[in-house]
Amino acid sequence: MDSLKDIELQLRGNAEALYKEANTHQVSGDYDLSNQKAIEAVEAFRKLKDQEGETKAIYLLGMNSLLQGGKLKKLNEEVEEKNRSIMESLDYAKHIQESILPHTSMLRQYFSDSFVFARAKDIISGDFFWIYEKENEILVAAVDCTGHGVSGSLMSVVANSLLNQVTSNQWMPNPSFILNEVNHYMQRTLAAHDDSGLRDSMDIALLSIARTKTDLLFAGAHNSLYIISGGILTEYRGDDISMGNGASAKFSGHKIKLKKGDCLYVFTDGYADQKGGPNNRKFYYDPFKALLLSIHTLPMEKQKIQLHRAMDEWMGETKQIDDMLIIGIRI
Repeated sequence: MDSLKDIELQLRGNAEALYKEANTHQVSGDYDLSNQKAIEAVEAFRKLKDQEGETKAIYLLGMNSLLQGGKLKKLNEEVEEKNRSIMESLDYAKHIQESILPHTSMLRQYFSDSFVFARAKDIISGDFFWIYEKENEILVAAVDCTGHGVSGSLMSVVANSLLNQVTSNQWMPNPSFILNEVNHYMQRTLAAHDDSGLRDSMDIALLSIARTKTDLLFAGAHNSLYIISGGILTEYRGDDISMGNGASAKFSGHKIKLKKGDCLYVFTDGYADQKGGPNNRKFYYDPFKALLLSIHTLPMEKQKIQLHRAMDEWMGETKQIDDMLIIGIRI
C-alpha cells in the first residue's frame, strides 16, 4: 500500500502534468485528456478522501485542471444537461399526476378539521390521498403503490382509476367490497403474476364515513386505522396482504360507531419506517402512536405541523427512504 507521502507526490505530479497539457492544448482548442490520467486522479482522491489539509488541496488542484477543459468538463456539461432534462420531465409528470389525483383540499370540504400530510421521497410519489362522495357516504383512503418516484406515480394513476371505476360502476359504500373488486381488476389488468416475477401491488386503508358522522366502515390491505377517542388510541388492523398479490384474497371489514371529537388516522408505512435518531433505526409504530396521542388535542392543521417537525428532528441528515402519507380527521 502506498504511503500518504507517495500518494501526495503522485497526485502532485499528475496535477502539474495536467496543467502543462491544458496550457498547451487549450489555446489551439484540441484539448484532449487521456482517460488514464482522469482515473489516476480519481483513484488518488479515493485513497485520500478521509485525509485533511494539504492533501485535499493537492486533489483539488489536480481536479481543477481536469475541469478547466477537456473530456471531463464536456462530460460534466452533458450530465448537467441530462439532469436538467430529467428534472423538467419529473416536474411535468408531477403536474400531470396532481391533475389526475384528488386534491388534498377536497378533504376539508367534508371535514373542516382535517389534514393530509404528504412527503414524497422524490418529486413524484407512489403514495396518494383518495376521496369519493356519493349519496350519504364519504370514502377516504390512504394508498401506497409499489415503489416510489416514477414507478410509484404510474401505479398511483392506475390505482386511482380502478378505485374510481369500481365505486362509480358498482356503487356499494362498503370498503371490503371495494377492495375485493379493485383487487380483482388489478389481477386482470396488471397481470401481477406474470413470468417477469414482478409484483404490481398496493397497500391501502379505506374508510366509508356516513354523512351523519356517526358510523364508519373500514377495510385495509396491510394498513391500519387508528382512532383516538377519550384519550385512548384503538388500532383496527387491515388484512395482512397487499392488493394485487393474490387473486383469491378476500378482504374483511370493521364497523365502528363514532362520537363527536373522535380523531381518525390512516397512513402508509413511510413515516414509521423512516430511519433516523442517534442509532439510525426506524421510527416504528409505537412511537408513532405515542406522538399522535401527544398531539391529538391540537387542531388538525397544527398536528400536521408537529408531524413534520418531529420527522425533521428524527431524520436529521438521514435521507428519506420512502414516500410518507398520513390523513387525519376529527369528527
